[in-house]
Amino acid sequence: YDGTNDEWDFNKDINVTGTVTSDGLTVDGVVEISSTTPTLRFFETDQTDEGTILRSAGDSFQITKMLDTGAADGIRFGIDQSSGDISFYDSAGTTPKLTWDASAEALLLGSTQLNYSATKVQTGLATASAAGFNVFTSATGDGYLLFSDGNVGNQAYVGQVRYNHASNFMGFGTAGAERMRIDSSGNLIIGKTSESSNTAGHFLSESGYLRSTRNGSVQVLNRITTDGDIISIQKDGSSVGSIGTANSGDLYIGNDDTTLLFAGGSDAIIPRGTAGATRDAAISLGLSSHRFKDLHLSGNVNVGGTVDGVDIAARDAILTSTTTTANAALPKAGGTVTGEVDFQGKLIVSNPSTVGHMQMGNISNDQGNGYIRSSILMQRNQDQISYDASTDTWNHVGGSSTDWSMIAHASGSFGIWSGPSVTSSTDYTNATWDTNFKWLSV
Repeated sequence: YDGTNDEWDFNKDINVTGTVTSDGLTVDGVVEISSTTPTLRFFETDQTDEGTILRSAGDSFQITKMLDTGAADGIRFGIDQSSGDISFYDSAGTTPKLTWDASAEALLLGSTQLNYSATKVQTGLATASAAGFNVFTSATGDGYLLFSDGNVGNQAYVGQVRYNHASNFMGFGTAGAERMRIDSSGNLIIGKTSESSNTAGHFLSESGYLRSTRNGSVQVLNRITTDGDIISIQKDGSSVGSIGTANSGDLYIGNDDTTLLFAGGSDAIIPRGTAGATRDAAISLGLSSHRFKDLHLSGNVNVGGTVDGVDIAARDAILTSTTTTANAALPKAGGTVTGEVDFQGKLIVSNPSTVGHMQMGNISNDQGNGYIRSSILMQRNQDQISYDASTDTWNHVGGSSTDWSMIAHASGSFGIWSGPSVTSSTDYTNATWDTNFKWLSV
């Protein structure tokens, strides 16, 4: 006993089986508490049931809340001595909510098990109704989620997600630069920062409008393996057209069972049915009140029906039937008409490589007569120039086939009618060539 300092000094162990009550305790050295659950209690006398316990229990060092009775009332902090994991618990003190996973070197927020080994920060549980991170800035600030591979230049933000509060857009970056953004209206913009039509990139409106701009092919659509639609076009949810492939590579475009097939291998545009299926002689080009204007061709026209009501499907190089209608059928190019053809317009005969001509008479034996006629009100023989093969004579006839007015004879003579007034065809019949024609010798 030190009477001067009024204190006891012990140089040996003190074993106390009861309770030591002291106004204070100063230890110069090591304090050792040995027990299956070593515990140190802190009673806060100005509070109720707000004490603290430091204890080692179940291979874990814990800080817990303590009641005034000295009993623990929920864990606040724990260190797993075996794994080195450090956990902060929920308000009830029963479940870890923030855990440092020492072996994975990862921080778990609201999670108890790391789902992916490469993850360093994880939040949420399979049973959680919501989980997330919050980056809080001013109304004009920028919030970032950065992906770094160094600390020099853009290595610190080589990949990034950025939210700009001033303009309310979210940007996404790679290789240190913004590549895509969602603007304040919800439009998705790729490769540029606005809709600008002359800047390469894509603009997808939140209303469904799409604009793509590029110096080159703007879009490639590739259907593999099978033929069928590549693009399906709809109106109010119902199909109104499609673009696709048939015949293992030919392109078709159309509506329902009316399509056109572009057959490059055959150098042809072909009428087809649904999805480019074969459909022969079923599709019209234009309608009676919806007509095309001019048709420009450099080859033949092959018709399997009628032209202005005339059936020419079976006509070959020689047109054998005779017609006197206003819309007469004509032969194919290079063909011959053996009957009569009347026109209400004009007939132009030409040949770009040789002399154009129109042949009259019998083709096979040079016999028979040929005519060039002018008709009034669809009446024949009103006025004509004819060739008589039997006399080798050209004649001008007016009114009827016997109404002669001029004759060009094979002998070289040219005769002009000078007879009396004609009252009937017999006037010409009774006339004599020498008396009633004035002849000029050539």
